[in-house]
Amino acid sequence: MKMPLITTSHFLAESAGSRPGNAVCTNVALPPQDVAIAFAISMSKPTADPDVVFDSIGGKVGSLQNLNDVVFAGPAVATTAAVAAPTASAASRSVNRLIRPSSCAETPSVLRKPPERIPLVDVTRDGAICVLTLRREEKLNALSTALEQELADGLAHDDVRSSACVVVTGSGRAFSAGADVGELRDRSPEDVAAYYRETGDVYERIAALPQPTLSAISGYCLGGGLELALATDFRIADGTAVFGFPELGLGILPSSGGTQRLTRVAGTARAKELILLRERFDAREALAAGVITELVPDGTALDRALELAQRLAGLPPLAVSLTKQAIDAMPEASREAGILIERLAYGLLAQTKDARGA
Repeated sequence: MKMPLITTSHFLAESAGSRPGNAVCTNVALPPQDVAIAFAISMSKPTADPDVVFDSIGGKVGSLQNLNDVVFAGPAVATTAAVAAPTASAASRSVNRLIRPSSCAETPSVLRKPPERIPLVDVTRDGAICVLTLRREEKLNALSTALEQELADGLAHDDVRSSACVVVTGSGRAFSAGADVGELRDRSPEDVAAYYRETGDVYERIAALPQPTLSAISGYCLGGGLELALATDFRIADGTAVFGFPELGLGILPSSGGTQRLTRVAGTARAKELILLRERFDAREALAAGVITELVPDGTALDRALELAQRLAGLPPLAVSLTKQAIDAMPEASREAGILIERLAYGLLAQTKDARGA
């Protein structure tokens, strides 16, 4: 059963600890010229009717509000009187009359707005560059399905699609500490297959972007977080970065492109070493293995990534995109197919304004 409620749309009310549903009324008599009256109808038993109806200055009925959306504030005084409710029988409802001295400061509303939802991924545009920032700091930017969905939604955003370059970065103490382990438990094979159909393919979507992509890495970059970084074209890390694939300790393996992409950048033997034998490795080891592109001073990874992104954004966009896609195709292509891809791309680019005006 819901607690009785006293509130108003234009006045102040007092409560114990400012908690909804705990208003404290005192019997106080005030001159009529010093009061403004509001009526709040409180339920004596659960019904399907709204919790509250307001009567504001001039007798105009205000908006309906849910109990959980109301907050009380002081100072105020009130008196309680039993009167007939216009929308329900007196047996099923009681009405509390709230009065406030006119000398109190006026406030447009004492209703608390529902808290704004903090996005898990920020999408920001800086000229031709788009930055995607993971914002789940309290969980070290762990890659929950909700975060993956927002990341996928961000990739479809016009700011990303129309950009010349995309930068992915973390926030707080991590780029990303990996998958949200709590979501991995008790998944059936069917659940796993559904996951990769729904949000689990976001890493492939990042790898497939036609424009260049960079990761700016500081702090933890583990498991799925490292797989996310490997899905980008360039990885810029500072000295605080810590890398690793903890999946084997959980009885699984890197499964968002980790084994495939790490083998490409580090070679078969080194990939086996880093995944099977190395629980953690630092930024210098990552640079030596080819896992990262560049090691920069602490706290400058994002600045350096943005600097490189500006350089890339200044190049002819179609030439950059086709070159990136041609290079990505080469590991699986035969020599003949690779050469053909190059020549076809050249034939196309030679007809562009950028090429003819060079």
